[in-house]
Amino acid sequence: MAVETRQRTSRWIVSAIATIIALWISLSPPVAGLGVEAMRALGVVVWAAINWIHGPFDDFVVSLAMFLAFVLSGATTFSVAFSVFGSSMWWLTVGAIALGAAVQNSGLLKRLALRTLLALPPTFAGQCIGLVLAGMLFSPTLATANGKAAIASRLVLGMAESLGLPERGRHSAGLFLSMFLGFVLATPLYMTANICGFVIVGLLPRGYEVSWTTWVVQAAPLVLPMCVIVMAAIIHLFKPKEMSGNSRDYLTRELSAMGPLSRSEVVTSIILVVTLGLWMTERLHHIESASVTLLSLLTLIGTGVLNRQQIDRLPWSMLIFYAGSLSLGIVLPATHVDSLLGAALTPYISRVTQHPLYFLWLVGLIVIALRFAVVSSNALVTILMVSLMPAAQQIGIHPWVLGMVVFVVAQTVFIFAYQNPIYLVGYHCSEGRLNTHAQAGLISIIGLVGVFIGIAIAVFAWRYSGFVKPLGG
Repeated sequence: MAVETRQRTSRWIVSAIATIIALWISLSPPVAGLGVEAMRALGVVVWAAINWIHGPFDDFVVSLAMFLAFVLSGATTFSVAFSVFGSSMWWLTVGAIALGAAVQNSGLLKRLALRTLLALPPTFAGQCIGLVLAGMLFSPTLATANGKAAIASRLVLGMAESLGLPERGRHSAGLFLSMFLGFVLATPLYMTANICGFVIVGLLPRGYEVSWTTWVVQAAPLVLPMCVIVMAAIIHLFKPKEMSGNSRDYLTRELSAMGPLSRSEVVTSIILVVTLGLWMTERLHHIESASVTLLSLLTLIGTGVLNRQQIDRLPWSMLIFYAGSLSLGIVLPATHVDSLLGAALTPYISRVTQHPLYFLWLVGLIVIALRFAVVSSNALVTILMVSLMPAAQQIGIHPWVLGMVVFVVAQTVFIFAYQNPIYLVGYHCSEGRLNTHAQAGLISIIGLVGVFIGIAIAVFAWRYSGFVKPLGG
């Protein structure tokens, strides 16, 4: 209790210091090239960033306060500050999360995961690869990583119990970590598989937009090498000396208990296939992804797959925080604060390196360091994209690349359990009976090595696609 009290007190002290700093910035004479409104906006952003990192308030409360502070300080108008709620990205996110809720509530995700596992040999490697493939194949349908970790970890716990595996032994730990790789660490492969994907797209400047298909193509050289390296490490490090039981018996029983496909599963499956198809072919039919997603949402409601109670249970607090991230992409360019950040940071970064690969490796190291204090991946992506985007653009790096590197590195850090809330969701949903934190921390370190290798491979590929310009280009 005393520790909690000290932590709460320290957070209030940090918030008070943030308020003093914000007021000092807001009331200071404008820096060359900026107006009074820009200084006020900068003060509000600094206050929000510090509170997102270590303040006493929930992320969505900070976002709401930031909206109001933009308006009340005179940094911008109400219509501009809150315009994000009318943006296509906001509604695309709402619709995608509602679509994920339908997948989760119908039981479709569990059924598809069981089918995938049954399709592979019942060996340890087959079980691990099946869990990874299940996550990678079906992640785009569920944007809440916490939900995926909760569902999949319970499935793995059931497998381990059926096989009679020792708690926190090599076999059970290998299954849990394979699940985490497929359902969480691999989510950056898709724009719609994690709320961070929507944060990145929402913060991209005009002219740098990416489609759903472009995201997958450009993310593959970064994400897949890391997945291969981690998968190989899990199979090598956690392979049991001998197999216990037959996982196919458990999987078959679970699938049989679910019975035939329900009406909700059939309808959801059809809507999913159509939605994913339209997302992937947006350049052909020119129907915005947000419109496609909202049409899918209305169809789910109209067919009774989703009802009002389920809509009420959507993670609205997360969506409000997301809106706060998007508002930075509107307010900062309007007040030219982004130009100030670029002018301030670029000279320092240039002294270290102007090579895109070394710059991105440096960003990765910064993320690892910050992850010891910032447990919210969304906040970390928001803060670093806003502050480093101008410098990245100046050395020829597409803003999406910057966001992706921050996202993938942040997601892979769970050296200590507290650093990754999604990992803790999976750990607690499996009742802590599948793995130890030390086993997970080892895989986190291996995963980070894989990410840095993936960055090197991806930079080579991104030069050909134009997402990274050649030196001197």
